Amino acid sequence: MKATHLLLSAHLAAFLVLVFGTGTPWQEELIQQLALADAAGVLERPWTLLTHLVVNVHALEFALSVGLLAIAGGSIEERVGRERFCALYFGSAALVALSHLVLREAGLTVGVLAGSLGASCALLTCYLFLRGGERRGGTISFPLLYLLVCFGGALDRSFELRLADLERVARLEAIRPSTWSHILGLTLGALSLYMVRVSERVQERYRLHRDISHLQQEVDARARVELLLSKI
Repeated sequence: MKATHLLLSAHLAAFLVLVFGTGTPWQEELIQQLALADAAGVLERPWTLLTHLVVNVHALEFALSVGLLAIAGGSIEERVGRERFCALYFGSAALVALSHLVLREAGLTVGVLAGSLGASCALLTCYLFLRGGERRGGTISFPLLYLLVCFGGALDRSFELRLADLERVARLEAIRPSTWSHILGLTLGALSLYMVRVSERVQERYRLHRDISHLQQEVDARARVELLLSKI
């Protein structure tokens, strides 16, 4: 199974848990434990740099982020491999999280970072760099994508009142999601792709240097054997 499929399944499961848990005592605590708040919160809960990915509290945002992941994820994974794709996705999520902290400390944004839209936007940028000149739509057909968007819109209407109830609760104002921080993924995706490409080149050069060293050792060994044979 591809990493893209595992991520899609994880996002869907986490979203349904949050939606159907609306109004329960543990939902607020779960969001606080997984969403990215501020720099002080990161020191207490460093895992939130990545766990904010599964806190999709808005159905339309969830549909958009999962749709982008479905379109670009499989194609990028086929191009760069499973390990580098995971590095791209989670690396982009971490970069978006760190950028959100900078914006929050500067007073340019409010709320917490929650959801996977930022990482999906980064994947879209990587897809345009890697597959922009090719005529293919990733691993999902556009009719199916249209159905997913319609399904996301239906979810958004179905759960609108329940999510609105959450937003009207004053004590949840501190964990109101910040959507604007996710847009940073469009530019940070290029940085993630560059970092992965650099690491790939470093690994290739290391393997090349190692192979050359092995060949040199074999040549030296053969030279010593020939020298011994000549003395005999």
